[in-house]
Amino acid sequence: MIIHFKKPRHWPDAYLYHWNTMPWAESPAWPGAKMDPEHGDWYRLELPGQETADLVFNDGAGSQTVDLRWRLAEGWCVAGELWETDPDRLRHFAFPGGKLKALVLSFDDGSEQDRRLIERLDAHGLKGTFHINSGLTEGPGKVHAADIATVYAGHEVSGHSTTHPFLDSLAEERLESEILGDIRALERLVGYPVRGLAYPFGVSHPALERLLPEWGLIYGRLVGDTHDFRLPGNPLLWRPSGHQTQALELSRRFLALAPEEPSLLCVWGHSWEINDHQPGNNWGYIEEFCAVMGHRTDIWYAGAGEMAEYLGAMRAVRFSADGHRVYNPSALPVFLRQGGGIVELAPGKTFDLAP
Repeated sequence: MIIHFKKPRHWPDAYLYHWNTMPWAESPAWPGAKMDPEHGDWYRLELPGQETADLVFNDGAGSQTVDLRWRLAEGWCVAGELWETDPDRLRHFAFPGGKLKALVLSFDDGSEQDRRLIERLDAHGLKGTFHINSGLTEGPGKVHAADIATVYAGHEVSGHSTTHPFLDSLAEERLESEILGDIRALERLVGYPVRGLAYPFGVSHPALERLLPEWGLIYGRLVGDTHDFRLPGNPLLWRPSGHQTQALELSRRFLALAPEEPSLLCVWGHSWEINDHQPGNNWGYIEEFCAVMGHRTDIWYAGAGEMAEYLGAMRAVRFSADGHRVYNPSALPVFLRQGGGIVELAPGKTFDLAP
Protein backbone atom coordinates (compact mmCIF):
# COMPACT_ATOMS: atom_id res chain seq x y z
CA MET A 1 0.00 0.00 0.00
CA ILE A 2 1.51 3.31 -1.15
CA ILE A 3 0.04 6.48 0.35
CA HIS A 4 0.54 10.01 -0.94
CA PHE A 5 -0.60 12.98 1.16
CA LYS A 6 -0.76 16.67 0.22
CA LYS A 7 0.26 18.44 3.41
CA PRO A 8 -1.40 21.72 4.41
CA ARG A 9 1.22 24.38 3.87
CA HIS A 10 1.20 25.54 7.48
CA TRP A 11 2.09 22.05 8.76
CA PRO A 12 5.81 21.71 9.47
CA ASP A 13 5.82 17.94 8.77
CA ALA A 14 3.45 15.10 7.87
CA TYR A 15 2.96 11.95 9.95
CA LEU A 16 0.76 8.94 9.29
CA TYR A 17 -0.87 7.01 12.12
CA HIS A 18 -2.57 3.77 11.06
CA TRP A 19 -4.59 1.03 12.78
CA ASN A 20 -7.11 -1.72 12.03
CA THR A 21 -5.01 -3.00 9.15
CA MET A 22 -5.63 -6.08 7.03
CA PRO A 23 -3.56 -8.20 7.24
CA TRP A 24 -3.22 -7.26 10.90
CA ALA A 25 -0.14 -5.32 11.92
CA GLU A 26 0.73 -3.55 15.15
CA SER A 27 -0.06 0.15 15.15
CA PRO A 28 2.81 2.60 15.70
CA ALA A 29 3.04 4.95 18.64
CA TRP A 30 1.41 8.34 18.08
CA PRO A 31 1.94 10.42 15.95
CA GLY A 32 2.89 7.51 13.69
CA ALA A 33 5.49 7.27 10.96
CA LYS A 34 7.02 10.43 9.56
CA MET A 35 6.21 10.64 5.85
CA ASP A 36 8.86 11.24 3.20
CA PRO A 37 8.71 14.44 1.12
CA GLU A 38 8.08 13.92 -2.61
CA HIS A 39 7.62 17.27 -4.35
CA GLY A 40 5.95 20.51 -3.40
CA ASP A 41 3.56 19.76 -0.51
CA TRP A 42 3.25 16.06 -1.35
CA TYR A 43 4.51 13.41 1.08
CA ARG A 44 4.72 9.63 0.69
CA LEU A 45 4.74 6.52 2.85
CA GLU A 46 4.53 2.83 2.05
CA LEU A 47 2.85 0.18 4.22
CA PRO A 48 4.23 -3.04 2.69
CA GLY A 49 1.83 -5.94 2.48
CA GLN A 50 -1.21 -4.02 3.74
CA GLU A 51 -4.52 -4.11 1.84
CA THR A 52 -6.74 -1.89 4.02
CA ALA A 53 -6.14 0.39 6.98
CA ASP A 54 -7.69 3.18 9.02
CA LEU A 55 -5.53 6.28 8.72
CA VAL A 56 -5.20 9.73 10.17
CA PHE A 57 -2.63 12.25 8.95
CA ASN A 58 -1.18 14.75 11.42
CA ASP A 59 1.63 17.25 11.81
CA GLY A 60 3.04 15.79 15.04
CA ALA A 61 2.06 18.96 16.86
CA GLY A 62 -1.71 18.81 17.40
CA SER A 63 -3.23 19.26 13.92
CA GLN A 64 -4.77 16.26 12.17
CA THR A 65 -7.21 15.17 9.48
CA VAL A 66 -10.41 13.20 9.99
CA ASP A 67 -10.10 9.42 10.20
CA LEU A 68 -10.06 7.74 6.79
CA ARG A 69 -10.53 4.14 5.67
CA TRP A 70 -7.98 3.28 2.97
CA ARG A 71 -8.57 0.47 0.47
CA LEU A 72 -6.24 1.45 -2.38
CA ALA A 73 -3.03 -0.23 -3.49
CA GLU A 74 -1.80 3.29 -4.27
CA GLY A 75 -3.73 6.46 -3.61
CA TRP A 76 -3.55 10.18 -2.97
CA CYS A 77 -5.18 12.20 -0.19
CA VAL A 78 -5.84 15.91 -0.50
CA ALA A 79 -8.25 18.04 1.57
CA GLY A 80 -9.68 14.91 3.18
CA GLU A 81 -10.56 13.28 -0.16
CA LEU A 82 -9.03 10.00 -1.35
CA TRP A 83 -8.04 9.65 -5.01
CA GLU A 84 -7.07 6.63 -7.09
CA THR A 85 -5.03 8.86 -9.42
CA ASP A 86 -2.81 11.85 -8.78
CA PRO A 87 -5.26 14.80 -8.47
CA ASP A 88 -2.57 17.22 -9.66
CA ARG A 89 -3.14 15.76 -13.13
CA LEU A 90 -6.59 17.37 -13.20
CA ARG A 91 -4.98 20.40 -14.82
CA HIS A 92 -4.83 18.38 -18.05
CA PHE A 93 -8.61 17.76 -18.15
CA ALA A 94 -11.80 19.61 -19.00
CA PHE A 95 -15.47 18.71 -18.86
CA PRO A 96 -17.39 17.80 -22.05
CA GLY A 97 -17.24 20.57 -24.59
CA GLY A 98 -13.96 21.80 -23.12
CA LYS A 99 -15.69 23.54 -20.20
CA LEU A 100 -13.94 23.96 -16.86
CA LYS A 101 -17.09 24.49 -14.79
CA ALA A 102 -19.96 22.12 -14.06
CA LEU A 103 -23.17 22.31 -12.04
CA VAL A 104 -24.93 19.38 -10.33
CA LEU A 105 -28.26 19.97 -8.55
CA SER A 106 -29.31 17.18 -6.20
CA PHE A 107 -32.73 17.12 -4.49
CA ASP A 108 -34.06 14.48 -2.11
CA ASP A 109 -37.35 12.82 -1.17
CA GLY A 110 -39.53 13.01 -4.32
CA SER A 111 -41.81 15.70 -2.92
CA GLU A 112 -44.81 17.07 -4.81
CA GLN A 113 -43.04 20.45 -4.85
CA ASP A 114 -40.53 18.92 -7.28
CA ARG A 115 -43.06 19.73 -10.01
CA ARG A 116 -42.76 23.46 -9.39
CA LEU A 117 -38.98 23.24 -8.98
CA ILE A 118 -38.63 21.41 -12.31
CA GLU A 119 -40.65 24.16 -14.01
CA ARG A 120 -38.06 26.70 -12.81
CA LEU A 121 -35.12 24.48 -13.80
CA ASP A 122 -36.56 23.89 -17.26
CA ALA A 123 -37.19 27.60 -17.78
CA HIS A 124 -33.49 28.32 -17.20
CA GLY A 125 -31.98 25.32 -18.99
CA LEU A 126 -30.86 23.60 -15.79
CA LYS A 127 -30.77 19.91 -14.95
CA GLY A 128 -31.63 18.27 -11.65
CA THR A 129 -31.02 14.89 -10.06
CA PHE A 130 -33.96 13.78 -7.91
CA HIS A 131 -33.46 11.10 -5.26
CA ILE A 132 -36.62 9.11 -4.56
CA ASN A 133 -37.73 6.57 -1.96
CA SER A 134 -39.58 3.99 -4.05
CA GLY A 135 -41.43 2.60 -1.02
CA LEU A 136 -42.88 5.98 -0.05
CA THR A 137 -44.19 7.27 -3.38
CA GLU A 138 -47.86 6.78 -2.51
CA GLY A 139 -47.62 8.83 0.67
CA PRO A 140 -49.08 12.33 1.09
CA GLY A 141 -47.11 15.11 -0.57
CA LYS A 142 -45.13 12.74 -2.81
CA VAL A 143 -44.91 12.37 -6.58
CA HIS A 144 -46.74 9.10 -7.12
CA ALA A 145 -45.02 6.19 -8.84
CA ALA A 146 -47.26 6.36 -11.91
CA ASP A 147 -46.21 9.98 -12.51
CA ILE A 148 -42.46 9.71 -11.92
CA ALA A 149 -41.39 9.08 -15.53
CA THR A 150 -43.43 12.06 -16.75
CA VAL A 151 -42.65 14.54 -13.95
CA TYR A 152 -38.90 13.94 -14.06
CA ALA A 153 -38.53 13.67 -17.84
CA GLY A 154 -35.35 15.45 -18.93
CA HIS A 155 -33.85 15.14 -15.45
CA GLU A 156 -32.21 12.27 -13.57
CA VAL A 157 -34.04 9.97 -11.17
CA SER A 158 -31.78 8.45 -8.56
CA GLY A 159 -32.01 6.29 -5.44
CA HIS A 160 -32.64 7.38 -1.87
CA SER A 161 -33.38 3.97 -0.24
CA THR A 162 -36.74 2.23 -0.20
CA THR A 163 -38.04 3.56 3.14
CA HIS A 164 -35.53 6.29 4.21
CA PRO A 165 -33.96 4.63 7.29
CA PHE A 166 -30.72 5.51 9.02
CA LEU A 167 -28.52 3.11 7.06
CA ASP A 168 -25.82 2.93 9.71
CA SER A 169 -28.34 1.36 12.10
CA LEU A 170 -29.17 -1.52 9.75
CA ALA A 171 -27.70 -5.00 9.63
CA GLU A 172 -25.80 -5.54 6.37
CA GLU A 173 -28.50 -8.00 5.25
CA ARG A 174 -31.06 -5.17 5.13
CA LEU A 175 -28.99 -3.00 2.83
CA GLU A 176 -29.82 -4.96 -0.30
CA SER A 177 -33.57 -4.45 0.05
CA GLU A 178 -33.18 -0.79 1.00
CA ILE A 179 -30.63 0.21 -1.64
CA LEU A 180 -30.65 -2.30 -4.47
CA GLY A 181 -34.40 -2.85 -4.06
CA ASP A 182 -34.97 0.89 -4.40
CA ILE A 183 -32.78 1.09 -7.51
CA ARG A 184 -34.58 -1.80 -9.20
CA ALA A 185 -38.00 -0.34 -8.44
CA LEU A 186 -37.01 3.08 -9.82
CA GLU A 187 -35.54 1.54 -12.98
CA ARG A 188 -38.85 -0.17 -13.67
CA LEU A 189 -40.56 3.23 -13.43
CA VAL A 190 -38.16 5.32 -15.54
CA GLY A 191 -36.85 2.73 -18.01
CA TYR A 192 -33.13 3.52 -17.74
CA PRO A 193 -30.25 2.48 -15.43
CA VAL A 194 -30.14 4.30 -12.10
CA ARG A 195 -26.48 4.87 -11.28
CA GLY A 196 -26.40 6.03 -7.66
CA LEU A 197 -28.16 7.48 -4.66
CA ALA A 198 -28.27 10.12 -1.98
CA TYR A 199 -27.87 8.50 1.43
CA PRO A 200 -30.97 9.06 3.58
CA PHE A 201 -30.19 11.60 6.34
CA GLY A 202 -26.80 11.93 4.65
CA VAL A 203 -25.55 8.84 6.51
CA SER A 204 -23.88 5.87 4.82
CA HIS A 205 -23.02 2.39 6.08
CA PRO A 206 -19.45 1.03 6.21
CA ALA A 207 -20.33 -1.89 3.94
CA LEU A 208 -21.73 0.26 1.13
CA GLU A 209 -18.39 1.39 -0.22
CA ARG A 210 -17.85 -2.29 -1.04
CA LEU A 211 -21.43 -3.18 -1.99
CA LEU A 212 -22.38 -0.27 -4.25
CA PRO A 213 -19.84 -1.17 -7.00
CA GLU A 214 -20.97 -4.81 -6.78
CA TRP A 215 -24.51 -3.59 -7.50
CA GLY A 216 -23.36 -1.44 -10.44
CA LEU A 217 -23.72 1.90 -8.63
CA ILE A 218 -21.09 4.58 -9.12
CA TYR A 219 -21.95 7.38 -6.69
CA GLY A 220 -23.42 8.06 -3.29
CA ARG A 221 -24.05 11.62 -2.14
CA LEU A 222 -23.52 12.54 1.49
CA VAL A 223 -24.19 15.78 3.36
CA GLY A 224 -21.41 17.65 5.14
CA ASP A 225 -20.69 20.49 2.75
CA THR A 226 -17.24 21.38 1.42
CA HIS A 227 -18.17 25.05 0.75
CA ASP A 228 -15.87 24.91 -2.26
CA PHE A 229 -15.76 23.55 -5.81
CA ARG A 230 -13.54 20.49 -5.57
CA LEU A 231 -14.34 17.30 -7.42
CA PRO A 232 -15.21 14.34 -5.19
CA GLY A 233 -12.15 12.21 -4.60
CA ASN A 234 -14.41 9.19 -4.05
CA PRO A 235 -17.83 9.55 -5.74
CA LEU A 236 -19.20 6.83 -3.43
CA LEU A 237 -18.66 9.30 -0.57
CA TRP A 238 -19.50 12.50 -2.44
CA ARG A 239 -19.68 15.63 -0.32
CA PRO A 240 -21.55 18.49 -2.05
CA SER A 241 -20.50 22.13 -2.17
CA GLY A 242 -23.46 23.33 -0.12
CA HIS A 243 -27.14 23.26 0.73
CA GLN A 244 -29.75 25.14 -1.31
CA THR A 245 -29.84 27.89 1.34
CA GLN A 246 -26.23 28.69 0.35
CA ALA A 247 -26.81 28.34 -3.38
CA LEU A 248 -26.80 32.01 -4.35
CA GLU A 249 -23.67 32.88 -2.40
CA LEU A 250 -21.88 29.84 -3.79
CA SER A 251 -23.03 30.60 -7.34
CA ARG A 252 -21.58 34.11 -7.23
CA ARG A 253 -18.24 32.80 -6.02
CA PHE A 254 -18.37 30.07 -8.64
CA LEU A 255 -19.08 32.44 -11.53
CA ALA A 256 -16.21 34.71 -10.44
CA LEU A 257 -13.83 31.74 -10.43
CA ALA A 258 -11.17 31.51 -13.14
CA PRO A 259 -10.33 27.81 -12.72
CA GLU A 260 -7.11 26.18 -13.83
CA GLU A 261 -8.73 22.73 -13.61
CA PRO A 262 -12.26 21.28 -13.70
CA SER A 263 -14.39 22.79 -10.92
CA LEU A 264 -17.80 21.65 -9.71
CA LEU A 265 -20.63 23.41 -7.90
CA CYS A 266 -22.85 20.73 -6.34
CA VAL A 267 -25.97 21.99 -4.55
CA TRP A 268 -28.27 19.71 -2.58
CA GLY A 269 -31.56 20.14 -0.77
CA HIS A 270 -35.29 19.41 -0.76
CA SER A 271 -38.02 21.14 -2.72
CA TRP A 272 -40.40 20.87 0.25
CA GLU A 273 -38.08 23.11 2.29
CA ILE A 274 -38.62 25.99 -0.12
CA ASN A 275 -42.19 26.41 1.17
CA ASP A 276 -40.82 27.43 4.58
CA HIS A 277 -40.44 30.98 3.23
CA GLN A 278 -37.22 31.50 5.18
CA PRO A 279 -34.40 33.81 4.01
CA GLY A 280 -32.39 31.88 1.45
CA ASN A 281 -35.05 29.19 1.32
CA ASN A 282 -38.02 30.51 -0.61
CA TRP A 283 -39.21 30.43 -4.19
CA GLY A 284 -37.94 33.93 -4.96
CA TYR A 285 -34.47 32.92 -3.82
CA ILE A 286 -34.55 29.75 -5.93
CA GLU A 287 -35.75 31.74 -8.95
CA GLU A 288 -32.87 34.19 -8.53
CA PHE A 289 -30.37 31.32 -8.30
CA CYS A 290 -31.77 29.70 -11.45
CA ALA A 291 -31.62 33.00 -13.33
CA VAL A 292 -28.00 33.59 -12.28
CA MET A 293 -26.83 30.08 -13.19
CA GLY A 294 -29.01 29.25 -16.18
CA HIS A 295 -28.32 29.39 -19.92
CA ARG A 296 -24.56 29.81 -19.57
CA THR A 297 -22.19 28.59 -22.25
CA ASP A 298 -19.26 28.10 -19.85
CA ILE A 299 -21.00 25.57 -17.57
CA TRP A 300 -21.69 21.88 -18.14
CA TYR A 301 -25.13 21.10 -16.68
CA ALA A 302 -24.88 17.49 -15.58
CA GLY A 303 -26.88 14.96 -13.64
CA ALA A 304 -25.06 13.35 -10.74
CA GLY A 305 -24.83 10.08 -12.68
CA GLU A 306 -23.39 11.82 -15.75
CA MET A 307 -20.82 13.55 -13.57
CA ALA A 308 -19.82 10.34 -11.80
CA GLU A 309 -19.46 8.51 -15.13
CA TYR A 310 -17.26 11.27 -16.55
CA LEU A 311 -15.13 11.41 -13.39
CA GLY A 312 -14.67 7.65 -13.74
CA ALA A 313 -13.48 8.11 -17.31
CA MET A 314 -11.07 10.87 -16.23
CA ARG A 315 -9.62 8.69 -13.50
CA ALA A 316 -9.25 5.78 -15.90
CA VAL A 317 -6.94 7.75 -18.24
CA ARG A 318 -3.44 6.32 -18.10
CA PHE A 319 -0.35 8.52 -18.19
CA SER A 320 3.05 7.35 -19.38
CA ALA A 321 5.91 7.38 -16.88
CA ASP A 322 7.14 10.77 -18.14
CA GLY A 323 3.59 12.17 -18.08
CA HIS A 324 3.67 13.14 -21.77
CA ARG A 325 1.44 10.46 -23.28
CA VAL A 326 -2.12 9.61 -22.25
CA TYR A 327 -4.36 6.67 -23.10
CA ASN A 328 -8.14 6.54 -22.67
CA PRO A 329 -9.27 2.97 -21.83
CA SER A 330 -12.84 4.00 -20.96
CA ALA A 331 -16.00 3.89 -23.09
CA LEU A 332 -16.45 7.69 -22.91
CA PRO A 333 -14.58 10.45 -24.73
CA VAL A 334 -12.42 12.51 -22.40
CA PHE A 335 -11.53 16.16 -22.99
CA LEU A 336 -7.94 17.33 -22.51
CA ARG A 337 -6.41 20.80 -22.40
CA GLN A 338 -3.51 21.21 -24.78
CA GLY A 339 -1.64 24.37 -25.76
CA GLY A 340 -4.56 26.67 -24.99
CA GLY A 341 -7.01 24.43 -26.87
CA ILE A 342 -9.14 21.39 -26.21
CA VAL A 343 -8.56 17.87 -27.52
CA GLU A 344 -11.26 15.20 -27.46
CA LEU A 345 -9.61 11.87 -26.64
CA ALA A 346 -11.87 9.13 -27.98
CA PRO A 347 -12.26 5.76 -26.26
CA GLY A 348 -9.27 3.50 -26.87
CA LYS A 349 -7.10 6.32 -28.24
CA THR A 350 -3.70 7.67 -27.23
CA PHE A 351 -2.53 11.29 -27.34
CA ASP A 352 0.83 13.01 -26.86
CA LEU A 353 0.79 15.98 -24.48
CA ALA A 354 3.32 18.73 -24.98
CA PRO A 355 6.30 18.16 -22.65
